Amino acid sequence: MKIKTKVVIGAALLAAIPVLIASSLIGWTAISSGQQALQAQAVKQIISTRKSKKVRVDDYFRMIRAPQQWHIG
Repeated sequence: MKIKTKVVIGAALLAAIPVLIASSLIGWTAISSGQQALQAQAVKQIISTRKSKKVRVDDYFRMIRAPQQWHIG
């Protein structure tokens, strides 16, 4: 193999390796951030659902404990 070919291949590798490392790190960071954001959103949704159901259950018990104010008939 000629020295010119070796130099070109070496230069290409020296340029490609940092790009591959940087893109891998950026990709890993993006995936990690995405997972954290999705997990936080899921937790917020679960908490919201829990609060909504609590209000409905509290309203139900308040209704059945309250003296009946309506009469049929």
